[in-house]
Amino acid sequence: SPGSFFLLTTRAGQRALCVNPEMPHSRALAALALAAGAHAFVPRVPRSTVATRGCGAQHLRARGIALRSMAEDADDFPSDSGLPEAEAPAPADEDVDAPSDVEETGGAAVAPAYDDAAAFDAETELLDRCVGVDRGASASAADRADVARLAAELEALAPPLDTSKLEGVWSLVYSSEPGLYRSSPFFWGFSRLLDGKASPAPVPGAKNADLAENVYAVTDALGPFYQIGDATQTISADYLVSEVELSIQPPGLPAVGRSIMTSSARATPTAAGLELELEKTEVRDSTLSQLPGLGFFADIAFPTKNAFDALSNLLSLTPDAATVQLLATYVSDAVRVTRTEGGALFVHERSF
Repeated sequence: SPGSFFLLTTRAGQRALCVNPEMPHSRALAALALAAGAHAFVPRVPRSTVATRGCGAQHLRARGIALRSMAEDADDFPSDSGLPEAEAPAPADEDVDAPSDVEETGGAAVAPAYDDAAAFDAETELLDRCVGVDRGASASAADRADVARLAAELEALAPPLDTSKLEGVWSLVYSSEPGLYRSSPFFWGFSRLLDGKASPAPVPGAKNADLAENVYAVTDALGPFYQIGDATQTISADYLVSEVELSIQPPGLPAVGRSIMTSSARATPTAAGLELELEKTEVRDSTLSQLPGLGFFADIAFPTKNAFDALSNLLSLTPDAATVQLLATYVSDAVRVTRTEGGALFVHERSF
């Protein structure tokens, strides 16, 4: 029906059919398109965005891909051959700069201009590789190594950091840490607080002997009994709010309760990203409080900075643990790659 499909046209003239996710039967149509090998004629549109993210409209718009309704362009339908159209003609010779590693300007060497097309291809490859690993929760060692390699390749293409581009709502696509909850800056501070403290006894599955890693291993071992839903970060000019949805779901049974863990932090731009001062962690929208013995979940608010400072003074732990760094190693209008001081890697896709 009119409006059910969109024709995507890249600057290079490549085209692909995309299903409008708001129209009836869109999921079925998208599945049929993939089954028919749609990705074969979409060399620059990641299959993950077609299948699960409504063709990644934000990612595509941010990268200069025009969306046109088939009702408006009914005669311009992709061919059944499944092959991309020819590339657009190259610009005239006078418009093409000779390749070089640096450009000379007044005798001073400057870095080459940001290669938007190469960055878009690298973004697409990274997002595609993140498909099928449950945002990293089910990734194998080979999967993690591959994602780490692709993230490093994308980081090498990063333009100079503009911290204003960090503002918006970002959805977690991949975490190098098996526990997806660790994308919350609260746990970055928790790791920093316990830095240098060894676990009194090793816990199976822990990455090392650090106390924090062993605590996480205990939590991760409970994975079959809970599910992580949406994990987002909302960043404004001076604030970051992390939200992680948690559902209690015994194996083979429906969820029996859910809650949203929210961590808020003051955000100060730095040359490398953001310095975050953790303020408060709370449980919101919880239905767990309706379960026997869990009434305390109705309203939990944890003063992160005050609590960390008190524990640090009492137990001689790391001081100022509530101050952590968000290292923004790659930021575009659509994709963000960040790392922590402890080496964790997170990939986010812009939602708004």
